[in-house]
Amino acid sequence: MQTYILRDSQTETEIEAASLAEARTRAKEWAREGDYDAECFDSGTIWIEVQIIAVDADGDETIETVVTVALDPEAPECYEGGEHEWSSPFEIVGGIKENPGVWGHGGGVVISEVCLLCGCKKTTDTWATNPDNGEQGLTSVQYEAEHYADKLTELATAEGARIGREAAEASDATEWAEAEPDWESLDELVRGAYRQQAEYDAEEAFTAARSEA
Repeated sequence: MQTYILRDSQTETEIEAASLAEARTRAKEWAREGDYDAECFDSGTIWIEVQIIAVDADGDETIETVVTVALDPEAPECYEGGEHEWSSPFEIVGGIKENPGVWGHGGGVVISEVCLLCGCKKTTDTWATNPDNGEQGLTSVQYEAEHYADKLTELATAEGARIGREAAEASDATEWAEAEPDWESLDELVRGAYRQQAEYDAEEAFTAARSEA
C-alpha cells in the first residue's frame, strides 16, 4: 500500500491506496463529499483541483498528479417540494422560435430553461471556463430561483383570459362549467399554481364576456 495526501486549496487528508488509479478515484470521492457553503455556487458549477501526493518512507512528498472535479449546485426547491419540470418555451426564455433559449458561446452554447412549476431559471453553459486555471470547453450549470416567476404569472393571466374569451365566443354555454375551453396552448407553458391562475382568469374572462353579451 502507498500513502498519499489528497490536498485541495483549503484542506487535506491522508489515505492508503494500492495504486495511483485507486488514489485518483478516492480523490474524486473526497472532493464530492466536501462541505461547501451555498455561496460557493452563486455563479454555478465549481471545479475542485485535488493534488495527489505520494509520501515515501522518509516522509518526502511527490506530487503524482492533479484531478479536477466538477461540482454542480443543487437546484432550488420546487413548487410544493415536487420535481422541476424544465422546458424552453420561446414565450418565456426568448431566443429564436426554431431553437428557443439557446445562444452561441465560444465553441459551445448557453441554454436557458424554465421550470414551469416554480419559475426557476436553469442555465447550462457548454463552453464554461474554470476561473482557477483558465481551462475552457467545460460544462457549467446555474440556477436562479423564481427568475421567470413574474413572466409566468403574466403569461398565465394573458393566456387564461384569451382562452376564456374564445370559449365564450365559440360556445352557447352560459356557465363556465358547460364551456369547452381549448387549453392546448397553455398545456406547454405553465403548470401548478400558474395553471390554476390561468384557469381562474379564463373563468373570469368567460363570465365577463357572457355578461356583456
